[in-house]
Amino acid sequence: MMGFSRKGIFSIVIVLLFTLLVGCTGGGSSTYTASGKVIDDKGKALAGVKLIVTGGTSIPDATVEADGTFILSKLTKTCIITPHLEGYVFTPKSATIKAATTKLQFIGTPMIMVSAITVTGTGGATTITTDKGTLQMVPTVTPDNASNKAVTWTVTETDGTATDKATISNTGLLTAVKNGTVKVTATAKDGSGKSGFANITITNQMIEKTAAEVAALITTITAPAKDATSLTLPTVEAGYTVAIKSSDKTGVIALSGTITPPATEETVALVLEVTRGAVK
Repeated sequence: MMGFSRKGIFSIVIVLLFTLLVGCTGGGSSTYTASGKVIDDKGKALAGVKLIVTGGTSIPDATVEADGTFILSKLTKTCIITPHLEGYVFTPKSATIKAATTKLQFIGTPMIMVSAITVTGTGGATTITTDKGTLQMVPTVTPDNASNKAVTWTVTETDGTATDKATISNTGLLTAVKNGTVKVTATAKDGSGKSGFANITITNQMIEKTAAEVAALITTITAPAKDATSLTLPTVEAGYTVAIKSSDKTGVIALSGTITPPATEETVALVLEVTRGAVK
């Protein structure tokens, strides 16, 4: 059996702690420094930008100085530098480095916020007229050069409450479920709070009843004629079947509906059962 000295165990612990402190991805453990500048789209220094470092550094992030310059020290291995300032988009979005450099540069451009959204159905359609039909909704974002034109889709009743008349995908595909009118809303993802909506009318949806709803429509059963040998069950709509569930006198009316004519008048209590689909 191989043994380990206390000194050997202590050395392993030191190595593990060092790896955790260094932190970056990739090989090597030497540190390096990266510096550069952040400017706006007019070439002027852009201060207050937060630089987020993914990887090993003595500080989790840094803030750009008033003159737009920055220095990131004690970086190790491969690191990703990502600038962030509310209301700006940057080019490039991030920079990947793995050695010392003084040439990092990010250009910040003020975000152009969404000012309005118009929602329409493809081809100007405002209705869905086929059973379980779909309609692709289209957002028109103003201005056309908005920095982030992405939207979030929702479908509700026209008063804004939850609906079960339709569903909508994250790409704006509206699917009909029930007849009625729904409100389809597109909301900007850029934080502007802008949104637009369109009302869509849904018709010709086939609404299936439950077996209980079909059974509730049965209120009477035709009494068999004298000497009849089979019972005529009530008619139910397509897609449902009705059968005798129980009979208090199976010797007179069996569960199959067969009648054995009694010698004297008899009253028979039947319980009928409605099932969706054919009885097997």
